[in-house]
Amino acid sequence: MSDSDSIQLNPIRSKNLYRHQSNISREIALIDFLNNDGNFAPDIILREVKEGITIHDREDMYRMGKKQELRRNYRPLSALSFAIVLTAIWEYLMIACTQGLVNGGLAGLFWSYIWTFIGFTFVEMSLAEMASMAPTSGGQYHWVSEFAPPQYQQFLSYIVGWMSTLSWQAGNAADCFLTGTMSQALIVVNNPTYEPQRWEGTLFVLAMVLIVYVSNIWGHDIWPRVQNGLMVLHVLAFLAVVVTLWCLAPHRTARDVFTDFSNASDWSSLGLSLMVGQISAIYSILGSDATAHMAEEVRDASRYIPISLFWSYFGNSMMAIVLLVSFLFAIDDVDAATTHPSGYPFLYVFTNALSLQGTNALTTIVLLLVSAANVNFGASTARQTFAFARDNGLPFSAWIARVDSRKKVPSNAVLLQLLVVPTLPVLPAQDQACQKRAQLAISTPISSRRDLNEMARSRSSTNLTQTVLCWQWS
Repeated sequence: MSDSDSIQLNPIRSKNLYRHQSNISREIALIDFLNNDGNFAPDIILREVKEGITIHDREDMYRMGKKQELRRNYRPLSALSFAIVLTAIWEYLMIACTQGLVNGGLAGLFWSYIWTFIGFTFVEMSLAEMASMAPTSGGQYHWVSEFAPPQYQQFLSYIVGWMSTLSWQAGNAADCFLTGTMSQALIVVNNPTYEPQRWEGTLFVLAMVLIVYVSNIWGHDIWPRVQNGLMVLHVLAFLAVVVTLWCLAPHRTARDVFTDFSNASDWSSLGLSLMVGQISAIYSILGSDATAHMAEEVRDASRYIPISLFWSYFGNSMMAIVLLVSFLFAIDDVDAATTHPSGYPFLYVFTNALSLQGTNALTTIVLLLVSAANVNFGASTARQTFAFARDNGLPFSAWIARVDSRKKVPSNAVLLQLLVVPTLPVLPAQDQACQKRAQLAISTPISSRRDLNEMARSRSSTNLTQTVLCWQWS
């Protein structure tokens, strides 16, 4: 096959996303189905079907110059549920709202989230389009290598790969930190005489990291089937929290919630204070692209990854708006909420609305959902790290990119998270740097542009105006 022999594959600087080669790609994608006589080999076909690989997936992997090493366990519904559980916008917005309340007040937190939601919607649409064209675990750094001008592809891809890897590893550590300290905060609520110690908080964090590791190594096969149940719990818990806040908590006036801005940190202007407080809103949505890094484990990824990316973000954002309004109305004293002994304003609101037993029950459900989101986030982190190491972007790439032949899991990339978290002792300081690296990693492929006649046709297309808007926001 002379046409196929002329195609050169390069992991970082691939030029195989050409739709005029789609017939060649499809033909070559079928070669592995054939035996030496040129007839279809049933055992190979059965193995591919068992591992969830479709002809569209094989074609996409060939065009990107990648070898299928992971098992495609996620069906369309479980992929969507995975994205919804991982994104967890309403949970993270409620938990990590302190920065927004201190810098902006009730109205500042509300309007900064609305602005962030609108701006990031354009970003999600662009990410979904790129994921439909190149569904790979590498995500942003691979898209840069395809869409940037040829002379800059390799350099930009390498830089974005490092920014993505660092931001995902730091984000994974920050999420485990949040969950671990939430467990400690619940002890404070139940025992007011308890004085939290930093080393105890560290042990809670490391316990969460261990849960993420065990779940992603030994629970990998059953985890896709668990996602649908977690998604149902995610929705039911949302309803329980909203009903509790409206029916049992004291309420502020609408004027307080929508027009009461504050600058408690004494920044030079209210506008600057609002920009600092926007960190709470940005933090709650930053994992929205995580499903893209699971692309090599989703069946017919070029179709269902964009759907999961956008609709998990949009649906969760709508829930977050309802939750945020309900939550802000229930904060009768902003200063008391932000200085609560637990360190979490939402626990102040829960204790005002519920008995101790009710607070424990509702907080435990939220903690369970955030822990599940941490496991999913850890899975996406490992896949992004694995993909970058597969393309020789990291030190010790051969070891990091190794896939367990029996479990079909990048086990060393998962193990790396256990090694990274203890090296990030100043997690709050890492958080803002993590957000900035993630935004740069997202905006770089969006700002890259190639002639669309040369690229793979998107199954989720956007227009130039939307691309410009999302680049300006990101």
